[in-house]
Amino acid sequence: MTGFSDKAAITGIGETDFVKGTERSAVDMMLEASRRAIADAGLKPGDIDGMIPPPIYTTSEELAANLGIDVLRYAATVHMGGASPTTALQNAAMAIAAGLCDHVLVTLGWNGFSALRPKPGAPATRSMNMTTLTNTIQGYYIPYGVFLPVQMYAWLATRHSQLFGVGPEAMGAVAMACRKHAQLNPKAFTCGRPLDWDTYATSRWISEPFRLYDCCLETDGACAVVVSRIDKARDMPHVPVTIAGAAEGHPYPADDIPSRPDPFKIGLSYAAPKVLTALAVVVFLDLDPVAEVFAPLVGILGFAVITLMSLASLSAVFYLRRKQNGTSIFTSTIAPIVALGALVWVLFLSFSNIDVITGSKTGSAIVTSLMIALPVVGAIASWNAGRRKAG
Repeated sequence: MTGFSDKAAITGIGETDFVKGTERSAVDMMLEASRRAIADAGLKPGDIDGMIPPPIYTTSEELAANLGIDVLRYAATVHMGGASPTTALQNAAMAIAAGLCDHVLVTLGWNGFSALRPKPGAPATRSMNMTTLTNTIQGYYIPYGVFLPVQMYAWLATRHSQLFGVGPEAMGAVAMACRKHAQLNPKAFTCGRPLDWDTYATSRWISEPFRLYDCCLETDGACAVVVSRIDKARDMPHVPVTIAGAAEGHPYPADDIPSRPDPFKIGLSYAAPKVLTALAVVVFLDLDPVAEVFAPLVGILGFAVITLMSLASLSAVFYLRRKQNGTSIFTSTIAPIVALGALVWVLFLSFSNIDVITGSKTGSAIVTSLMIALPVVGAIASWNAGRRKAG
């Protein structure tokens, strides 16, 4: 990981509007987001010499041809489902550190709403081509009436609740925290529509124990970022967001969600120890970069239980598992943890004003230290609790 640390930075971002019911194709939206990201970085399409397209809908060749990128020195695709664009930042940083390219475009877009609810007369959408998971579902689950991830994760959520005594207040706290932070982003689909407990608790069941607001919003839209070589990034329009470290992890088997030997051993279980160890060194040696510890919210396949499992993987909630009534502790703990994650995300989206937001190097150091300290404190609490129980 240290081989690419601080050698690349995010220099431009682009987004489309997030809507329900567009007639535009996913590729068209990705092209719009890509053009905005390239312009935001102060570049022209011809300056892009690396690209990591999503594993769905399109290819680097198609995007390059439509953007006017005539020379690509590096192209790759990451196959990790919804985590693909996040992991792509690691690939981009590694390619830049290896000297393969100077500016890498990473993009993702899809018709999360309209693909399943096409308007009459709307152009047909392309197949997503998520073959591995699709083949597993078609071969082993659809014959028994299970064809959506929400059904599969419902089994995991039920088991998690029964094993660890976590009630519906926990997932409700996640949903309400995410909606609360959406009010800070004017581009968020639910900006201006806060969520309270009564609304959450009375919403319809989707697949018990998941209610409507436990699931992702299913919007149409696209995003893109440009990752640049650090020496070039310093001369570009915005203060660069340095990539200090990254790590990826894969659950086993990745293509069969409910049939894993340990359903709570997720990709983050493998990635978190690597990135936290590496970032601990980076943080104390150089406090300028902001370290983002990514815990998927309701977006990764759509369910609040993933947040709880991710926090557990980060050791932030190991101690909470030992409590008989974990719900009240989750309610008081989830919001501030997600708030810190949202704060770092705001910094990422607003990197052009990062020095204003944090105020100084001290502000960046505080944010970074908190994100590192939370899982460490959780792990220490877990160890102490286990020692007392054993004694």
